[in-house]
Amino acid sequence: MAEQLFLQWHEKSKSLLMDSATERYTKLIENRSQLPQRVPQYLIAEYLGITPESLSRIRKSLVQ
Repeated sequence: MAEQLFLQWHEKSKSLLMDSATERYTKLIENRSQLPQRVPQYLIAEYLGITPESLSRIRKSLVQ
């Protein structure tokens, strides 16, 4: 269990350093499609390491 938690932490850390905010949001939606309907936008933005305004712009660009 500790190894699994470490691997999850490692993947998140690597994603924060290597992926763009759009890529991180897209991966989040692919893995947990119901999350945006259940969690406030500001918490999702905090998890992704961006501002809520940036998340709003990303969501708008993905819809178009």
